Amino acid sequence: MSEGNEDVPVTKICDRFGKSTVAYYKNRKARARLANKEDFILLLARRERMVNPMAGCKKVLFAFRAEWKEVA
Repeated sequence: MSEGNEDVPVTKICDRFGKSTVAYYKNRKARARLANKEDFILLLARRERMVNPMAGCKKVLFAFRAEWKEVA
């Protein structure tokens, strides 16, 4: 983590906020996983929109729901 020109260790930041470094890295990993999941959902939705541009949100969701369950 860097603040301007100063490098601040993660341990000091975690101590300041009363969190452990394990919790910090666990949360960081979970955020990355969520971002990947959101990107995948958007990819499926965009692909379905290309096939059927007049479909509404519900129809798009139902169209790729089976494929989403296979991956998840």
